[in-house]
Amino acid sequence: MVNTRATRYDEETTTMDVSEILKFLQQGEEKRQQEDEKRRLEDERRRQEDREEAERREEKRRQEDEQRRQEDERRRQEDREEAERREEQRRQEDERRRQEDERRRQEDRDEAERRHQEICESQQIINTRLNAFSGRIDGVEQQIDQVGQKVNRIEKEFQENREEIERRLERRLEDTKRQVQKEILEKIEGLEHQLHRTSIADSGDCSTSPATPLQHSSLMHTERSVHKMLKPPTYDGQSSRSMYRRQFEAAAKANGWTPQEMATSLVISLRGQALEILQSIPEEQQNDYDRIVGALEIRYGHKYLRQVYQSQIKSRQQRSNESLQEYEADIERLIHLAYPQAPKEFLEQIGIQTFIDGLVDTEMQQALRLGRHATISDALIAALEFKAAKEASRSYKHLVRQVKFEECQRKQDTDEYAGQEWSLPFPKARISLQITSERFGKRQLVDARGRVSTTYTQCPKISISDKSGDAEREPGRAGAGDVRSAPFCGQHDERVGDIKKQEQVHLRGHHGQTEGVLPVLDSSKDTCNELLMTTTVQVEDEWSSEEMMKSQKKDKDLKLIRNWLKNGVRPTWQEVSRYGTTIKGYWAQWSSLCLRDGLLHRKWESPDGVSAVYQLVLPKARIHQVLEELHSSPSGGHFGVTRTLARVRDRFYWVNCRRDVEEWDWDKLVPLFLLSYRSSQHESTTYTPSMLTSGREMKLPTDLILGHPVEENQERSLPEFVEDLRERMDRIHRFAREKLKIHSDKMKQRLDTTSTETAFKPGDAVWLYAPKRTKGKSPKLQSNWEGPYTIIKKINDLVYRIQLSPRSKPKVVHLERLAKYTGHNPPEWFVVEDPPPRTEDSVIRDE
Repeated sequence: MVNTRATRYDEETTTMDVSEILKFLQQGEEKRQQEDEKRRLEDERRRQEDREEAERREEKRRQEDEQRRQEDERRRQEDREEAERREEQRRQEDERRRQEDERRRQEDRDEAERRHQEICESQQIINTRLNAFSGRIDGVEQQIDQVGQKVNRIEKEFQENREEIERRLERRLEDTKRQVQKEILEKIEGLEHQLHRTSIADSGDCSTSPATPLQHSSLMHTERSVHKMLKPPTYDGQSSRSMYRRQFEAAAKANGWTPQEMATSLVISLRGQALEILQSIPEEQQNDYDRIVGALEIRYGHKYLRQVYQSQIKSRQQRSNESLQEYEADIERLIHLAYPQAPKEFLEQIGIQTFIDGLVDTEMQQALRLGRHATISDALIAALEFKAAKEASRSYKHLVRQVKFEECQRKQDTDEYAGQEWSLPFPKARISLQITSERFGKRQLVDARGRVSTTYTQCPKISISDKSGDAEREPGRAGAGDVRSAPFCGQHDERVGDIKKQEQVHLRGHHGQTEGVLPVLDSSKDTCNELLMTTTVQVEDEWSSEEMMKSQKKDKDLKLIRNWLKNGVRPTWQEVSRYGTTIKGYWAQWSSLCLRDGLLHRKWESPDGVSAVYQLVLPKARIHQVLEELHSSPSGGHFGVTRTLARVRDRFYWVNCRRDVEEWDWDKLVPLFLLSYRSSQHESTTYTPSMLTSGREMKLPTDLILGHPVEENQERSLPEFVEDLRERMDRIHRFAREKLKIHSDKMKQRLDTTSTETAFKPGDAVWLYAPKRTKGKSPKLQSNWEGPYTIIKKINDLVYRIQLSPRSKPKVVHLERLAKYTGHNPPEWFVVEDPPPRTEDSVIRDE
């Protein structure tokens, strides 16, 4: 029973507690709802106030904008009115100035007419007065002539009297000199007698008494006072100082000067730059002869230049226009200046060795080395003898070096001068040959002028002109007379007779053009049956068609290709597969290969497909030479791979051309860049600047040696040429514009594939690229980025303003120096403000 009551009490208590808790929770919920409602009402009130405040501000802003707009409109209206007013004033001022100028011009015209009338009147008055004065002037001139005659007569008489007076004065001066000299000698003789008697009284021996010092002093003083003083030469620092010192001291010795007098005379003799040396000598020391001489020695002497002269001796060579005598004299001068105190034997040995080593003629060097010479003069004599013997023993046909001769059977056209041609032997005659060869811009000259002094012949009635010329440019000459001939190789005989005197000979070439005009000597009018033999030579051209054909035949690959082309049958792949890559490369371009004038070419079309150029297929032995000329020569330009390859393809072709150009040496000289640039092909337009501006390619120095690209020849008239040039320029420009557009699109596409669009907004955290290097620490261990920074403002798409902290200084940096921060703790000190709502007026204002 007890347990039952307790249990019931507990249940009642629990039921009462739960109801109280529910009631409490319900009250709390109601209270929270009331607070939320109050907070909502408060927020609603605040939002209403904010809206009213925003509307009030917006209304105020609209009113201010309206006032500002009205003010701007008023100012613009005032500006327009002010501009109109100023324009009106300017027009009025211009009109006033125009009227003033017109008035001034009219006044100037009136003044000019008035002055012209006055000048005409003055001219008439002057002419009248001149006519009146002309008679007077004639009379005055007659009087002047009379006075002139009197003056001439008086001058003549004065000259005669002056000469007579000078003769009298000279006679009196000579008499006075003799009288004074006689008196001085008498006094000297009296003094000698007195001294003689004194010496007799002292020594008792008067027969062997020598001349006393007083006698010598008196004689020297007399000689100096009677004879004329020698004037020393002047010195300006240009001539040799040692030679001048010898002349000056010789004059001083002859005049008997003291050291002080020598110093004074030396100062007076200085001129030009040498006179400036006195500025470095104190005034109290300018009477010291040794001091002045020492200063001149330091400035112009050879004492301190011995090493310079010694180096000049080591490098001294005989010049091209220097004779042996001049060469020997200069060596002797340098040796004495370089070794002034050396023994004579040493100087002679040095001089002989230097003289022999510097000779240009190697044969003369060898001959002098075999001989024994005691002095350098002996070596000079031996050299002169060798030179004379060598010139006397020269053969008529001896040349300086080997020249290739080829037989040529072509007849010479003597045209209207000789009329006919005979094949008869001529006597031998000494001729003058001058052979030149040009290769890659270098001129190699073989000069045989020293071999010939005069022209000899056994033909008594024909004289031969002794001429020297360029065998490549001037035609070979016959014995004498007006004969037309062209340069050729080998030997030809010509007979000349019944030829009149002609001032010039017109030399005709292979194709009928006149190649030169040469003067000739007088020719005999009598027929001569004797003959003369002449020999002409022509230097071998390495880039001629014959030489290139030989080079192609020597190349084993090109020789095989040439044989296939001659047969006209293209081999199968099974036949070609056993050969190397070079043969396979040419076989793949079989349709483009052809033989032109015996040379293997490749037909290469231009990018526009209109024109075609035949490229010479180059042998392997010539590739290095061509690349050297087209890249490293003065006209090569030292371009890169693309432009050098385009220049090569304009003229030549070979397999693996691009690889050879890419592996070529591109680190040498870069001369004549502008010429080479204008003649180089641009990658964007595929044309050269010369082609785009003038419609043709430039003729380079390379084309003179290697030849110009072979193009299809078309004979056109002048209008056709102009029309063709215009069409070609239009086509080239149109094609170049298309290529430029394609090239620019490719460049943009290439850039877009590698670029990424990065944009930040205010409040973003970023890293800043700011590499700093600390001395003593490896760059690998140092950080290149700092931050994190916060974006403050986006100035434009590429520039941002960032800040590290609220107290740090903002920085303006480029987008490429920023990287996005992806850490866990971004800076939160910067609060991004929401932009104000954009109304219709703000949009209009922004626009």
